[in-house]
Amino acid sequence: MSLQRGQAWSKARSLSRADVSFLTRPVGGQEAEWVSFDEVERRGIAPVAAQVMMRPCKKLRYRGGKTVPVFLFDGTILTPVQDLLLLFRIDRVPPERYDATPLFRRASGASFTTDYVREVVRFLMHSVGLAPELYGGHSLRIGGASAALAANVSEAVIRAMGRWDSDVYELYLRYSLTCARQMGSVIASTSFEDFEAMFDHEEFVRS
Repeated sequence: MSLQRGQAWSKARSLSRADVSFLTRPVGGQEAEWVSFDEVERRGIAPVAAQVMMRPCKKLRYRGGKTVPVFLFDGTILTPVQDLLLLFRIDRVPPERYDATPLFRRASGASFTTDYVREVVRFLMHSVGLAPELYGGHSLRIGGASAALAANVSEAVIRAMGRWDSDVYELYLRYSLTCARQMGSVIASTSFEDFEAMFDHEEFVRS
């Protein structure tokens, strides 16, 4: 979603407006389909999901094209589909310029940078009374991964959604009250047999 220091925006590798499409609802026997924002506006439809084409994990940077679809659905707390629609409506761009326009950009037209995202996150944390120095760009990954963990999402899905190709995703997981409540309930509600106590053990000591 943002550029590293010294990195130049490229429509082949960076996110652009052309990378976003929306899923329609099946109506009158017609199947759901992925359409552009302009088609959403023309038909006056309310999409049920969004799709963003991204590159694979960081270690596959040799693959220049965007080959990985990331699917977004609205929830009760976050509404990424509605937020993307709002972005397209407020910061309008001619369709012919979609592939040359950063998906997320500043008023100057320049793409978001990691430094800017970090500043925004810290500003928001400060505005709600939290210590801004404890937060940064990776807080967004931590929040997403930890929410998935609290919802009992499988490790494989967490890795795939975060585009991690190793167990490094574990660095982003945080223990939460939701996790503690679920685990405590499981422990307090599960009976088991002590398998080890069912056998006699002999210790073999080499003399």
